[in-house]
Formats: sequence, structure tokens, C-alpha cells
Amino acid sequence: DGLRLPVENENVPPARLILEGQWRGETLSLEGRVEGIAEEPGRFQASLPLLAGDAVGEAALRQDGPLSAAMRWRGEVAPLVRLLPLAEHQLSGQGRLDIGVEGTPAAPRLTGTARLEQGAYRHLYWGTELHGISLAAEGDSQGRLTLEGSATDGAEGSLRLDGSVKLEQPDNPSGRLTVKLDRLKALARDELKGQVSSELVAEGDLQE
Repeated sequence: DGLRLPVENENVPPARLILEGQWRGETLSLEGRVEGIAEEPGRFQASLPLLAGDAVGEAALRQDGPLSAAMRWRGEVAPLVRLLPLAEHQLSGQGRLDIGVEGTPAAPRLTGTARLEQGAYRHLYWGTELHGISLAAEGDSQGRLTLEGSATDGAEGSLRLDGSVKLEQPDNPSGRLTVKLDRLKALARDELKGQVSSELVAEGDLQE
């Protein structure tokens, strides 16, 4: 019957995880879907190099074995955002997820795309608002993640994001990210208002 995922938020409907798996001593195959969070269920599948150990019930992940996984979903992102501990943030829009992981557990490579279109964001305390959010992240088999994004503040202000990140070593990402703010209304409280124009660039080791 699947697993119910308890959520301490009365505005979020209960979700159900349906999972099927088969283990043949060397490979664990999984297929499943998540229902209830959005109109369309999220679907995923994975193949993991899981080796049986000497003792009954013992298993270990083979770090140099073949790894593959995929997840697909599309729908409204607001119900997913409500699952996160971000009480002062509101985000809505149409999301699309079509991602995969290949390689080995020791050296996984992320491929596919994640998109947000027709997005809207609001910070409940500072009054910051973004409209017309368009955000795309695309990974390729060479371990490179490309980012593009744009939004407006509903008036004359705008935000643009672009960059490329190398994920060949997931624990040590490197690349270049640029965020450009043009007369963006960053603060919109009754007692405090402000616009920001700036260009922020991060290049090289992105962990620093």
C-alpha cells in the first residue's frame, strides 16, 4: 500500500510513497512514485551496485560499480516548498524535473534538466517580491551544470542569473556564477524601502 509521509503542516496534504524493489545479490533495482504532493505523481527508478555480505542480511555499496537513476516530475512547486522549513518564504510556479544520475557511487554524474517557469516569490517579512521567474539548470555527461535565470520585481527592477559549474568532483565544485541586479526592489516594508543595482560574480572554487 506504500508509505505515508507525515508532515507537520495542516496546509499540506498527506503524501504517499509507493516503492518496489528487487535485489539479486549484486544489483538493487528500485522503481517508485510519490503521490499526493502535486497533481502529477513524481516517478523515479534506480539501479545500485549493492553486494551481499558474508552475514545474512549484510550488504555493501560497491563504490566502483555501475550506478544509474532517473526522476521525472512536473507540476506546481508551491506544495513542495511548503514541506521545507521556510515559513517566511513563498514560492509558486510550474516546475519540471527530468534528471538522471550515472557513473559510479564514487564518481556520480548528474544529467538532465530542472526548470521553473511562471514563478513568483515573496518574502513575508522584508516584502521582497519577484515575478515572472524563469529558472533552468541543465547537467551533461561531462559533469557540467549550466544555470540560467531571470525575474522582475513587478516594476522596473530585474534580476538575471547565469553560470556554469563543474561537478566532476561533487565535494569540490568549481566554475563561474554571475548574478546581475538592475534597480531591483529588494526591500518593501512600510518603514524601509530600497533598490539594488549590482553585479555579483563568483569564479573558481565555489566552496570558498
